[in-house]
Amino acid sequence: MLAYTGAINGGSDYIDCPIQITSDSVPICREDANLIKSTDILTNHALWQTYYTSYAGFQNGSSGVFTFDVPWADISTLRGNRD
Repeated sequence: MLAYTGAINGGSDYIDCPIQITSDSVPICREDANLIKSTDILTNHALWQTYYTSYAGFQNGSSGVFTFDVPWADISTLRGNRD
């Protein structure tokens, strides 16, 4: 949110906000559906073990924890990674 606020205050004409949908139908701004790539979900063993899955026909058979499998209440507990 800080980045979006900074962009607006800085006079940006356009803000890219890719939308993902949680399992309980909450829209969220996220570049990627896989939470492993940019959050600290791997530090919360209970969460990632509960939701870790693989989809043969999705992102070349990608495995991970996907926003569409996780409710907002659980996603909201995560923090972003600084890669």
